[in-house]
Amino acid sequence: MLGLLFVVAGLLFGTGASQAAIGEDPIEPSEGALVSDIVEAKKIRAQWQQDFQRLGIQGSLSNCRLMLNPAYKDQRDATYGAVCSYNNGKKPRDIMLCDDTMIGNLTIKAYGFAETERQVFEFTKTNCPPGG
Repeated sequence: MLGLLFVVAGLLFGTGASQAAIGEDPIEPSEGALVSDIVEAKKIRAQWQQDFQRLGIQGSLSNCRLMLNPAYKDQRDATYGAVCSYNNGKKPRDIMLCDDTMIGNLTIKAYGFAETERQVFEFTKTNCPPGG
């Protein structure tokens, strides 16, 4: 929880622009899948927005991309990761986030990432494993 507070503080008060750069580094189908269903992607983003509100994080998420659902032991659970635009009324920025929606393990990275499938995959597998 303390780590999340530091990440949130950096997100709310940091002024640096995102280090994101569009790149190609796809994940293998056995590792997970990109979320291609628009309705599913909107539901996931809406859940993250609700999590932000519950945590007292002001602002909105939009333009979520590279949204993926990693596989764990050849099965997928309710863990998702993505890069989204975050706007809290100041300068909008890209953030990387993940959440095991069954447990509520929301993790945010506000800077220092490349915008690739591989980066989102590794971030999500490391920070949002199934079961928290």
